[in-house]
Amino acid sequence: MKTAAPRRWFLIFALALTVTGCATEKINWQARVGNYTYDQAVSEYGQPDHRDKLPDGTLIADWMLHAGHDMIARPSYMNSANEFGPAMPAFNFGYMPSYYMRLTFGPDGKLRNYENFSR
Repeated sequence: MKTAAPRRWFLIFALALTVTGCATEKINWQARVGNYTYDQAVSEYGQPDHRDKLPDGTLIADWMLHAGHDMIARPSYMNSANEFGPAMPAFNFGYMPSYYMRLTFGPDGKLRNYENFSR
């Protein structure tokens, strides 16, 4: 009966994380277009990771939301080159990109456009 207790606590913890994750507030960027300023964005998100000012006064600023990283995963099975030799561990390699938010502010300092992208 001792082995069921850690599993039960893990399930309770996982459920709590799921409920908490669903309760996070989503920002309605469409409602902010036209009245959200660059100064408000800086106070909310800090200094942007990259910013460009165009000749017409338009300001484009990018904030990193999640940093990218390499992933190495070992599947739960072993691979054999020709299915007759010894089984060797197989690994999968991949890359999770960085996710960014780009806000474009007009010459008047008000939000014109928003977008999310990855690279």
